[in-house]
Amino acid sequence: MPAEIREDYLASYDGDRFVESMRYARTYPDELPELARRLPEIETPVLIIAGGRDRVVPAANAEFLSARLPHSRLVVIDAGHFVWEEAAGEYASTIADWVAGHRQAAAQTRESTRGLDGPNQGLEA
Repeated sequence: MPAEIREDYLASYDGDRFVESMRYARTYPDELPELARRLPEIETPVLIIAGGRDRVVPAANAEFLSARLPHSRLVVIDAGHFVWEEAAGEYASTIADWVAGHRQAAAQTRESTRGLDGPNQGLEA
């Protein structure tokens, strides 16, 4: 990893930033019910990755989101809170596979709808 990227990552935890982020994370159980009403309205595909051994944000929170987001996929990885560090390979391949799947689906959709909504729709050649 380039030194400047590593330094930027480490700087994100300077001072009380980590403590503050943990305070915020601990409010999730209070905030999730408020979100529950709105989550079904989100049409954007969402990949939810959770650490199965996360003691900061339990996987139950991810399950809550997944159950309410209509176009979500939940992946629980055998790791703690810092999944991207603890299981970097699995984390990266999960994201890469999800993105590749959505690219393929988008390409198939474009191919199947080609010509149906173009400027010459309904015009004979």
